[in-house]
Amino acid sequence: MTASPKPTLADWYTANQLLNANGTPTWMPWQLRTLGVVFDGVPLGDHPEAPPGDKKQSERLWEMDGSARALVSADLDGSIVDMSLVPVAPPLQTPDFEARLKDGRHIAIEHTRICGKTDKLVSRSLSRLKGRVSDLVAASSLPPGIVAFSFPTAPLFADVDATAEEMVRVMREVIQPAGSVRTPFGADSPWLEYFDVHWTVTNPAPPAEARVEPWLIKTDPQETADAIYDIIRKKAEKHCGYLRHGEAAWLTVWVDTNFCQPATVLLLLESMNVQRGPFEKIIVGCSTRALVFDADGVTPHQDF
Repeated sequence: MTASPKPTLADWYTANQLLNANGTPTWMPWQLRTLGVVFDGVPLGDHPEAPPGDKKQSERLWEMDGSARALVSADLDGSIVDMSLVPVAPPLQTPDFEARLKDGRHIAIEHTRICGKTDKLVSRSLSRLKGRVSDLVAASSLPPGIVAFSFPTAPLFADVDATAEEMVRVMREVIQPAGSVRTPFGADSPWLEYFDVHWTVTNPAPPAEARVEPWLIKTDPQETADAIYDIIRKKAEKHCGYLRHGEAAWLTVWVDTNFCQPATVLLLLESMNVQRGPFEKIIVGCSTRALVFDADGVTPHQDF
C-alpha cells in the first residue's frame, strides 16, 4: 500500500485561503513568493507540516515561514539563493539560518517575532480559555448548537477555569437556540457579566460547541514597537556567535500581533530612533510591508 503524502505548508496555506467566486483559493503574490523561498534545498511550501504535538518542529517551521515572509515583504528574497537551518548547539550562540546570496556571500540570519506584552497575554489567555471550555463541552451533555461568546476583554489566567465553567453552565441553563443577536449576560453569570461577554447562537444544529471570539479588543501598537529595543539588545549580545556561520548577520523580525495593526507598528518604528547595532541589516516585516534598517538608514517597502 502506498503511503499518503504528508501535508505540506503549502497545503496549510491553501486550507486557510479565502476562496474566490469559483471556489478556488485566492493567492496573494507575497504568499506565492514566501512558499518559493528555498530552505535546505526545498521550497518552503514543499516542507511537511510538523506532526501533531511536535512543538520543536512546529516552531522551526514557523521560524522559516516568518523569516521568509519578512524577506519577501522587504523585497529581499530575490537576493538569496537558498537558506539552510543551523542546528542548535548549546552553549554556542547559533543563528537560525545560514544563507547563500546571489552576490556570492554567505551570511547568517537570525529570526524573531515582535509583539507587545499585553498582546501576548491577551492571546495566551484566550487560547487557554478556548482549550479549557472545549474540554468541558466535550465532557458535558449540552443542548445542540454553536454558541459564540464575544469577549471585549480577556480574563486573567487565574480566572480562566471559573469563566470556562460558567460558559458551560449557561450553555446548559440559559442560552436559547433562537438567539441570533449578541446578548449580554446578567448578574446570574457574574464572570461573564464582569467581562461584558455577549452570546450569539450562530448555528442551532448539533453538536454543541463553544466559540471564544475576541470582540473589538485592541492593544497599544506603541507597546509592541517599543519592544524592538530589547530585541536588538538581546540579539546583539549573540552576534559574535552568529558570525561563525557567515561573514555578516541579518536579523529578520516578524510583526506577530493579534490585537493591533502591524502596519501601525511599522509606521511607529519608522519614526523611532532604532539603531541596528552590529547587524548588517534588520528587516521588520508584515506580509506586504517592511522596514529595512541598514547603512542607508531606514527604508520602507510596501505593496511590492
